[in-house]
Amino acid sequence: MVGRSKKRRKDRKRGTSRAASTAQARTREAARDLYEQVRRGPSHPGAGNVGRAEEYAAAFSHFEEWILLGRPEGFLDVRAVPPEHNMMIDFWPEAFEAYRHALWAYLERHTALHLWSSTVRSLLIRARRSDPVGYDEFIRVLDDAMPRFVEQKRNSVQRHMQAERDPDRARALRASLSAYADTYEIDLPMWFLAVLGRALTTGKLTPEAFGGPSSSTSQAALINSAVEALRGTPLERLLRDAYDAKLRNAIQHNDYELRIGTTEVTVSMLDGSRTWHGDELYNRVTGTQQLVEAVQTVSAYVRLVEEPLLKAEFSQAGLVAVLFSGYQDNLPHAAVHQLWCFHEMDTAGTWLDGCTVTFEVLEDGREKVSFTERGYTIGEPVSHSEQLGDELRRHGWMHVTRIPVAPNFDLGYPVVDLPAAAASYEVVGVPDEHVVKVRL
Repeated sequence: MVGRSKKRRKDRKRGTSRAASTAQARTREAARDLYEQVRRGPSHPGAGNVGRAEEYAAAFSHFEEWILLGRPEGFLDVRAVPPEHNMMIDFWPEAFEAYRHALWAYLERHTALHLWSSTVRSLLIRARRSDPVGYDEFIRVLDDAMPRFVEQKRNSVQRHMQAERDPDRARALRASLSAYADTYEIDLPMWFLAVLGRALTTGKLTPEAFGGPSSSTSQAALINSAVEALRGTPLERLLRDAYDAKLRNAIQHNDYELRIGTTEVTVSMLDGSRTWHGDELYNRVTGTQQLVEAVQTVSAYVRLVEEPLLKAEFSQAGLVAVLFSGYQDNLPHAAVHQLWCFHEMDTAGTWLDGCTVTFEVLEDGREKVSFTERGYTIGEPVSHSEQLGDELRRHGWMHVTRIPVAPNFDLGYPVVDLPAAAASYEVVGVPDEHVVKVRL
């Protein structure tokens, strides 16, 4: 019996060893497949989910507005802010500025797939070339007007969030209509576009035109001025479709009836004189929001992304998550996911080669994995130092794969879902391999 027990233990040990070897082989195979996909590039280059990029731009704009207003309490809706934004603000200010710079450029590049953003950007660049002196004054006036713009935008943003989260469809649709009426009244985009439209014919940027961005000019007059100034451009049609005074008045005065069908939503004035439905209604309710976000994203790009800010000393920042995945080359293995803009500062990852990894379980139970003083992640409440302690202590070294990631805009790159991240990421560059020392 004793012999049989020893034999069974040996068999179990061999089985466990074989299972571990199989798991390690699968991990290596999956890693190879991932790297090969990355090297080949996106599976459908040029494609992208514009809606997802616009939602991300809106969330980042909300975070930027909080900073602009001096970070007031009760303003920031943390549920709407992607986790890496909160993470990044904990880094030293220069690194955070580099991140904002890179993200605005990334967002502008991908939201420009949308006609609103691409047309606004083209008009602004054209105006800058024709009147560089007037452009500088225009941007200065725009910067001064941003706090008022943020306060105007605040109500509409809150209503949009309410609509997105309300499980009751009728309530959500009514909140969306109220958000449309609020967004309709935001005047800075109308002034912005009217000034750019006038510059198309005069060759001069005149920021004092139309009463400036904080004038008492009525919104109806500003909309008419913008439409007239942009006559013959793609924005003329977009503005006419989105800014509907009759729909705005009906919503503002609760003078409408909402009908929700199985395939279509209809809004009618109570006197029956006007009805909106289908794409016509959708283009109005979403168009004003898209214009406001396009103006904000494009103007932020030209104001904040004029010169490269990527610096090698920030290359340790932006670590989103560390995932442990068994063994590679007979060493414990971890995949470090880093925001692409910091990965680009040191594509070889030389800062990793001389670092020592430490583990710390925080008071709230989450684990901090540190590679350098500022290069660390704070992850799920799981202590890898306890789970892997014996193996890490026995080897004293760890194999690390550093993987560059960016927000998932469905560009065709491999997608990864990371713990504690509200959104998925795309692997947008070539990973690099390192062997680092471990201290427990």
